[in-house]
Amino acid sequence: LDFDTALRRFLLAFRLPGEAQKIDRIMEVFAAHYLEQNPDCDLEHDTVFVLAFAVIMLNTDAHNPAIKNKMTRDDFIRNNLRIGDELRPEYLGAVYDKVVGDEIKMDVDAFSDHECSGYLQKRQLAGWRRKWFVLSNNNLYYFRDKPDKNPRFILPLEALQCRPISLFGQKNCLEIVDANARLLKCCKLSSDGVLIEAKQKSLVLAAASADERDRWVAAIGQNVLANPFYEYLKKRLDVHVAGEQAAATATASVEPADDDERADESAAPAARKK
Repeated sequence: LDFDTALRRFLLAFRLPGEAQKIDRIMEVFAAHYLEQNPDCDLEHDTVFVLAFAVIMLNTDAHNPAIKNKMTRDDFIRNNLRIGDELRPEYLGAVYDKVVGDEIKMDVDAFSDHECSGYLQKRQLAGWRRKWFVLSNNNLYYFRDKPDKNPRFILPLEALQCRPISLFGQKNCLEIVDANARLLKCCKLSSDGVLIEAKQKSLVLAAASADERDRWVAAIGQNVLANPFYEYLKKRLDVHVAGEQAAATATASVEPADDDERADESAAPAARKK
């Protein structure tokens, strides 16, 4: 994947914060993920990290109308050749042309391209509360209301199960639990506007109708990411069960005859002698 394309997709998921330290940590994550997904890339981690900053600065410089003296192509190449020895002028020139020609937009609605959305009732300690839910990119989000831009809750759908359940006093319910009976790992928006990690036993929701519930159960089920460890474990268990079944079949085929069968066999020669 091209560097600028990867950075565009990465920045579509959120808005960059204003604090330099937070941006620094975000770019560290991007650099690590980019190299992991592009094993044939010749760039070093530090080079990807610094170049990501440089591209964001170029994007602001090129597309902010308040900046009058724009960075030229030669300026961008000259300034960034020092980042890493593996960088070449033609590579930097291509990055410059793409960013200047097509702005990296970071303020777009990251949830506009979603697979499922709608109002659901969420069970809480204080009772049921109506929330706007969005299923997008293998994550389940909920917002206080549909017009809100920032989610109040994020649940990565990894190694989870979604199933319909019956609850007294509430119809059309569904429950999301960990496939291995562990706590759900999610993020919630704190009172001061910061996303913090949280854990809970399950997420119980209620839809307006049985059809709506079934639609959510199916959509969430299709978006659950398989954990490689559990996939490996399942395959090992399947092989083990298959081996036991094969052994049981083989044993049954060579089991010694019972007393009745022996009696029949001994009677057959006697009958032939007569």
